[in-house]
Amino acid sequence: MKKIIIFSATTFLIINCFILKIYAQNEVNTFSDDRDGKTYKTVKINEQEWFAENISFNTDSGSWAYDNNEENINVYGRLYNWETAKAVCPVGWHLPDNEEWTLLIDYFGGENIAGKKLKSKSQLWRLSDTTVVNLSEFNAIPAGIRYVNNDIFFTLGDRANFWSNSSYDDKFAWGYYIDYNSDKIYKNHYELTLGFSVRCIKNN
Repeated sequence: MKKIIIFSATTFLIINCFILKIYAQNEVNTFSDDRDGKTYKTVKINEQEWFAENISFNTDSGSWAYDNNEENINVYGRLYNWETAKAVCPVGWHLPDNEEWTLLIDYFGGENIAGKKLKSKSQLWRLSDTTVVNLSEFNAIPAGIRYVNNDIFFTLGDRANFWSNSSYDDKFAWGYYIDYNSDKIYKNHYELTLGFSVRCIKNN
């Protein structure tokens, strides 16, 4: 019985070291946006390079600070409707499409567990999950949503919602969200007028 326990503990340690070795290869860099001088953290994951922060570039229209409070931008970035999201990334970067999101999600084990691996370990989430170690360095944070009707904002601290560049039809586009109480990342189609966070991905 003792040998089995030792073997199990050793196996667990080897597996975790192997996982850490894989994700430790994710290269963290920075990028400076010439348009406003803002510097963002970036991370290279499986040949893709992503912003590791929500973009906060101020557009003439189609973007908002959460609760219209400019102080929230420094922490959460800005929220964008879909048309604005498609154009907000700086030169050399773009809004990722479904195929690019799928490559990221599959790299971290698929939709059922990738959400947990993409979450920031930040206390911004409603529940602090001590098992989140942020090995991905993607740093998803719960920046909330803006609903166009009556300028309503909600889900701050609960959800991270991101736009995809892939359209669903003339009224909806695909997006992804991570919830505070789930390990999953969810894919769904959303009204184009909703305000979501944007993560830019580097052009090939």
